[in-house]
Amino acid sequence: MLQPGYRPGTLPALMKTPHWDFLPLAEYRRWFATLPGSVRRAVIDAWGEPEASPWVARRDGVSGFVIPRMKLGRMVVMPQPMRSESAAAQRDEKKLFHDTKIPLNHFYMAAYLWVRAQHRADAIVHFGTHGTQEWTPGKERGLWAWDDPNILVGNTPVVYPYIVDNIGEAVHVKRRGRGVIVSHQTPAFAPAGLSDDFVRIGDLIREYASLDQGLVKDNNRRLVIAQAVKMNIHRDLGRTAVEIERDFEAFLREIEDYLEDLGASMQPLGLHTLGRDAERAHQVSNVMQMLGQPLHERVGSGSARAAFAGDFRQLQASALYRFVDEVVFADEPLERIADPELRRLAQRGRQFRDALRTEREIDGVLRGLAARWIDPSYGGDPIRNPDALPTGRNMYGFDPSRIPTRAAPGSGAPGGAAAHRQLSRAARAVPGEARVQHVEHRDDAPPRHARGAGAVCDGGEAGLGRRRARHRRRADSAGRAGPPAHRCGDLAHRAVPRPVPERDGALQRGSGDAVGARRTRAAELHPRQHRAHPGAAVAARRRTRAGARVRAHAGLRQRERRLQHAAHRRHARLRQMGGRRRQARAALPVADVLGLRTRSGQLEPQAARRQRRRDQRVCRTPARHQRGGVLALVESARAARHRPSVRVPGGISMAVRHLDGRNPQLYISNLRDPQRAKLESAAKFLATELRSVYQHPRWVAEMQKEGYAGTLQMLEAVNNFWGWQVMDRNVVRDDQWQEFHEVYMKDRYRLGTREWFEKANPTAMAQIAERMLEAIRKDYWKADERTRRELASIYADLAKKHDVYTPNETFRAWAAAAARGFGMEGATPRASAQPAAPVQAAPPPAPKPERAEVAPPTPQPKPPEIVRGQELREVQQQARLEQLVWIYAWLIALVVAGGAGFQAWATWRDRRRAALPARAPSPTSSFSPEPQPETP
Repeated sequence: MLQPGYRPGTLPALMKTPHWDFLPLAEYRRWFATLPGSVRRAVIDAWGEPEASPWVARRDGVSGFVIPRMKLGRMVVMPQPMRSESAAAQRDEKKLFHDTKIPLNHFYMAAYLWVRAQHRADAIVHFGTHGTQEWTPGKERGLWAWDDPNILVGNTPVVYPYIVDNIGEAVHVKRRGRGVIVSHQTPAFAPAGLSDDFVRIGDLIREYASLDQGLVKDNNRRLVIAQAVKMNIHRDLGRTAVEIERDFEAFLREIEDYLEDLGASMQPLGLHTLGRDAERAHQVSNVMQMLGQPLHERVGSGSARAAFAGDFRQLQASALYRFVDEVVFADEPLERIADPELRRLAQRGRQFRDALRTEREIDGVLRGLAARWIDPSYGGDPIRNPDALPTGRNMYGFDPSRIPTRAAPGSGAPGGAAAHRQLSRAARAVPGEARVQHVEHRDDAPPRHARGAGAVCDGGEAGLGRRRARHRRRADSAGRAGPPAHRCGDLAHRAVPRPVPERDGALQRGSGDAVGARRTRAAELHPRQHRAHPGAAVAARRRTRAGARVRAHAGLRQRERRLQHAAHRRHARLRQMGGRRRQARAALPVADVLGLRTRSGQLEPQAARRQRRRDQRVCRTPARHQRGGVLALVESARAARHRPSVRVPGGISMAVRHLDGRNPQLYISNLRDPQRAKLESAAKFLATELRSVYQHPRWVAEMQKEGYAGTLQMLEAVNNFWGWQVMDRNVVRDDQWQEFHEVYMKDRYRLGTREWFEKANPTAMAQIAERMLEAIRKDYWKADERTRRELASIYADLAKKHDVYTPNETFRAWAAAAARGFGMEGATPRASAQPAAPVQAAPPPAPKPERAEVAPPTPQPKPPEIVRGQELREVQQQARLEQLVWIYAWLIALVVAGGAGFQAWATWRDRRRAALPARAPSPTSSFSPEPQPETP
C-alpha cells in the first residue's frame, strides 16, 4: 500500500492486489466545488488540478483516485496520506509535517473524503504519535469550518491513542484535530548500566585506587589512559590525551562521575504495545525507577548513581531489584516488614504496579468509539509523575495548581552556576504552553539563574493553596546587584490565575489578576470588548508581556505591520525560529528575546535602535546585554523518553551561523531526574545518550524483539544523529559515526543484527547504510577506506538482493561508482531514502483492471561513464617486506665486498712500497758516460 508513494510507476502493481479502492474524480470534483473559493485557489495554486495527482488512474474508463486500504471486516486500515503526495515529488515530505503554509493536496483530501462519503465511517482512529492532520493550515483554536483540519474529518468523531508523556502535542490534537485522547504508556525503563568496555575501564580504575605507589601502579595508570583514549571517553569529557597525562588525578575523578552518570541513565526497554502489559522483569525495573532515591537510601548503597555503575547484566542481582521483585510484586502481606518507611515504600510500589496495568487502554478506545465518557487525566512522564497512571484516560493540558512547582525555580542553581560564564549574556527563548506543561519551568531556571534572576515562592494566596512566585535580583560574588530579572515569557514568576468570576457569559470588572499560564476568557474577547471590561484588558496586556498567546489585545498588530518594512524582513523571519509557526505567532520574536544582533550590519542603524527600544520595553533587558550576537542556546530534555529535537535548537543555530559566522554554544537542560537537574553542553549530552541508549547492547537487543518497529527506531536514531551533524558540526564526532557502523552494521555485540534486519526490514538497514555513505560523500564523516568499502559492500548487496530503491539520483550514481571501485560491478544499488516505505511481498494478483492508464515509469538515470587510465592496485604488505629484505641484504653484501676489496688493495700497495728500496741499483752497475778503452 505504501510503495506507490515512494517508488514511481508502481501504482499498477498496487491495483493488482485487493488492497485498494476507488474514488471517481467526478465525485471528488463535486465535493471540491463546495469549498470556498479561497480554499480552492490555494490548493490549485500549490498542487495544480486534481488530474495531475500521481494517484489518479483509470478504471473501467473512469478516472479517479486509487485509495490504498486493507479491509478487516467492517474496519478499514489505511496509511495516512503524504503531505507531499509522493516522496518522489519536489517537496520534502518531512519538511511538510508541520508546515502551515502549504495547503492540503488533492490526494490527501480525497483519501479522507473516501473515508467519510464512500466508506461512511462512524469514527476515525488516528493511531501513532503523531500524524499530520492536526498540523495542517488553519487557526490555533476555535477552527473555522473550512480550516484544513476540519475539511478532512468534518463531523466524524476522531479517537486518538496518544503517548502519556506528550501532553503538549496531545492538547494540539484536541484543539485542532477534533480528537478525543486515550493515553497509553511509555515503554518500560531500566538503569542503563555499563557495557563490557566500560566495565573494563571501571575495573582498571578500582585496581589503580587499591595499589601502592610503584611500577605496578604506573603501569595501571598507562592502561587506564590507553583504554580511555581507545574508547574516546576523553572526547566525551572534552579533554585531550595531553591533558589526561598532565592531570591524571582530576581526570580520574571526572571519569568516575561519568561512569556513574552513564550507568544511572534511564534506558527504554523496547516499545509499548497498546493494551498489553510489559513483561514482569521490565515492570520490576520500572517500579524500581519510580520509587527512586528513597528506595536507594533504605535498601541500596544510598546513591542512585553509584548503584548501577557496573555490568548491566547484573541489574537483576542488585538488592534494589530483588526487593521490588520479591516484596513489591509478591502477594504476601507487608506487615512482616519491620521498618515502617520500607513498608510504606513497598505499599507505594504496589500502587505503581497496579497503575502500570494497561487493560484500560483498549477499554478507553472502545468507550470513545461508543461515544461514552472517558475519565480525564493529567499526563506526563510516569517515572517523574506517577499521577499520570493509569493510562487509557483523556488527557487535559494545563493544571494551574502544578505550575510553577516549588522545585522549578531552585533547579537552576546547579546548572546556572556551572554555566554562568557561557550564559551570562544569553537569554532563553519564550516558552510556549506545551513546554511549560512538560517541564513546569525547570528549563528556564538555569539560564535565569545565570543572568542573576532568582525566585521566591510564598505559601499561596487567599487560602486557595496555590503557589505564587516573584523574582528578586541576586548579588554577585563582589556584592554588586546582578542584571535585572529576565521576564520574557517567565510565567513561573507570575501569579497563577485565580478563579475568574463570570456573569452572563462575560468577565466581571476587576478581574485583572486572571493572568499567567492558564488561558482565560480574556484571550477570547474582541479588542473592542476591552473598553467594556477593563480588567480583562489589563490581563491581556500582562499576558502579552509574559509571552502568552495574545496578539491583538496590546497593539501587537500595529507593531507587526511596522516590522513588514523591508529593512526588517530578514530579521522578522528569524522570529519563527523558536519552534513551529503556531508557537512563533503566539510568542514574542525569538530573535528579539535571544538578543540576536548581527555583526555584519543586517539592520539599518535607526531601525535597529527602534527595535532595541521595543525589546527593552517588552523584555526588560538592558541593551548592553543584547549586543554581540547569540552566545548560547538552551533546549530541554524533559522526560526519560524524550530526546531533544534537533529541529528547534539546530535551526536557530544555523540561522545564527548564517548571520554571525559561527555557531552558538548549544546546551541541554537535563530535567529527566528531578533530583539532579543539570545543564550540559549538547555535545556531552549527545555522547552520553549514544553510550547509554542507541549504541548500548541491551537497547539493540530489546529493539530486536520489536521486529519491524524496532528497525524503524534504529533508523530514526541514525537520522536524528545525522540531523545534529548537519545543524552543528561541533556536536558530532567521527568516532561516533564509526561506533554506529561497528554496532549496527558489523554487529560488534554478536546479536545477529544483519540477519535480523534482513528478516524484519532489509530496507531499514539499507537506509542506515545510505545515511552513513551520504555523510561520507558530503565530507561530514572522514571515514577510513576500510569502513567505506564495508558500507558500500553492505549497501550494494542489500540493494541487489531486496530490490530497494532511492529517489536520490546523485547518491545512486555515487554509490554505483563506489561499488565498481571496490570490485562489485554487478551490484546496482536502489535503496529507498524514506523510512516508512516497507518492502512487502505482493499477495496473489487480482484480475487486472481494464484500461488502467498510469504514467509510465520514469527512466533511470544514465550511469556515469567510467574513465579508464592508470590503475592503482593493492600490493600485499608481506611481498613488500620480502623485497625490502633482499634489497638491504644485497646492499650489505656490496658494502662488505667493497670494503674487503679496498682492504686487499691497500695491503698490496703497502707491500709494494716496502719492496722498492731493496731493489735500488749498486755503484758498479751505474752508468758511466766516459767511453771504455778498447782491449787489444
